[in-house]
Amino acid sequence: MMMNRMSVALMVLFGMLCVTSCMPRNDRVLPNGLHWPKHPKFSVSPKLIGDSSPLDFDAVYCNITEYKEPELDPTYDWFRFWANGRVLTKSSSRSPTPDFVEDLSSGNIGYYEVNGLTIIIETFVPDSGVLNWSYFRMEGTIEGDEIVFYRSEMRKEIHEYRTVY
Repeated sequence: MMMNRMSVALMVLFGMLCVTSCMPRNDRVLPNGLHWPKHPKFSVSPKLIGDSSPLDFDAVYCNITEYKEPELDPTYDWFRFWANGRVLTKSSSRSPTPDFVEDLSSGNIGYYEVNGLTIIIETFVPDSGVLNWSYFRMEGTIEGDEIVFYRSEMRKEIHEYRTVY
């Protein structure tokens, strides 16, 4: 009886390995270590943003999530924008230092658009739902020196919320 359970468990494990290793990857790793789609299909296109942009290209927009459990460290999620329409997002358990912000070897990259005070960001992120990579889209408004996100979408699944960066 024990051997049958062990055999079934090994067959299931072997099957999962075969399925995940046979799936074609939809990403390629850039020289700096970041992932980029093999065949980009961003719905947001990069546009050169002029000096009149409400974004500060020298700043990092950060959100800190603090947990009620004292043993858990806070999570720092942040965005960095460039005038060419590119965006980098990272997450860390430490406050972003200048060295961490300038390190472009980790995080998720994508594009953003600004229309008035409305901002749309789309990044290429790991997707555990399909064991591959997908596009993650966020919508928000720029309010002074903050960005307030109110909607996100991944694989046509929409979430509404309020998060301030």
